[in-house]
Amino acid sequence: MTQPLGEPGSNKSELVSRFGKGTPQFMLNVLRTRLMGGIIETHELLARNALLDFALHKFLADGSKWVASSNDFSTITTASAWKVDLKLLDQARLRMAERSMDYRQEWGTYAQPVPGFPGDILVITTPGVMYDIWNTPEGQWMQDLRELQDQRIINGGVVRWRGVTFVETMWAELFNAGTISKQVAVIEPIKFGDGAPNPDSTRVDNVYLTGQKTSDQTHYIQCSNLGTDEYVAGDRVTIHVERTSDWGITNGLDFTDGMSYEAEIYSVNEADEQLTFRQPIPLEYTKAFQAAPHGGATMTCYAFVTKAQHIHPIYVIGSRGMATFASRRRIRVYNPIDTADLPNVIRVSWDEYGEMNRWNLDIYETHFVAASSGLSGRGAVEVR
Repeated sequence: MTQPLGEPGSNKSELVSRFGKGTPQFMLNVLRTRLMGGIIETHELLARNALLDFALHKFLADGSKWVASSNDFSTITTASAWKVDLKLLDQARLRMAERSMDYRQEWGTYAQPVPGFPGDILVITTPGVMYDIWNTPEGQWMQDLRELQDQRIINGGVVRWRGVTFVETMWAELFNAGTISKQVAVIEPIKFGDGAPNPDSTRVDNVYLTGQKTSDQTHYIQCSNLGTDEYVAGDRVTIHVERTSDWGITNGLDFTDGMSYEAEIYSVNEADEQLTFRQPIPLEYTKAFQAAPHGGATMTCYAFVTKAQHIHPIYVIGSRGMATFASRRRIRVYNPIDTADLPNVIRVSWDEYGEMNRWNLDIYETHFVAASSGLSGRGAVEVR
């Protein structure tokens, strides 16, 4: 049994005066400083997944239209030809102007592709794509404007160029969603908090003691055959259970599944087939199933560890309203009662009911490209 503590932003008098050990003031502070970040991230991921799932107009870096099973993630390589070309944005603007009659009942123009909606086209993409844009001739020109304090360059690292405003976020990146380099099975259960170096013997970067010392924790994950130099320290891999071929990759990562977790490898023990990560794994993978890791034989698995090419979406948005979140019940924050396991721990949780819905799919496009990455495991910036 739990007691709702009210909606974010609600008046304190509407909150329960005291429940368990959490006062309203404490709960509101936890919401502002801790819980709100998780709520925001959850909604960002829901919105990202919806825009990917609903996308009617999908293109690749060479300008070709997405075609499942023939022109999809499997087509994208690390070759420089698959990196962003700003002509993609010009083409998207033209297509939206020509589609505007269908959804606005009036023609758009190149300068204003969505009639009645003043302002720039919005582009949301990853830091890797922005890095590549800055290192083009156009990017150097934009950088010069910033140094001259030109008003077309917006503070905070957001760039404006020819009526397009760029916003970058790591939440947009699809880690390990492309062509698979290596996929192994996790052959022993992963419990909450496993996977980090033993703080009794190892300081991460000679500074941090991560994870718990308790004997209940395993300070690595046990894998099937890791191969030789397939995984290296610094690689950002994904631990997951669900796989899909929907994006053109056989046995590919299902990045929309909530049990997919990206982690940075701290050390590799190829002799014992073990991986250790910089931080403890905050999920549990304890249910056994029979499956074959990509390119391997069927075995008992608890999860997969996939290293693959990262995919960088570019969302070109002409107006608000491409998708909408239908809220069935607003966010509620809870302070669950004490339990016998950890009686001194004050628990705070939240939930809501709702779903993303298609709305106006003609006013945005999604482009998929390769991009530079610093998470290569070798310290070099490379297309990854």
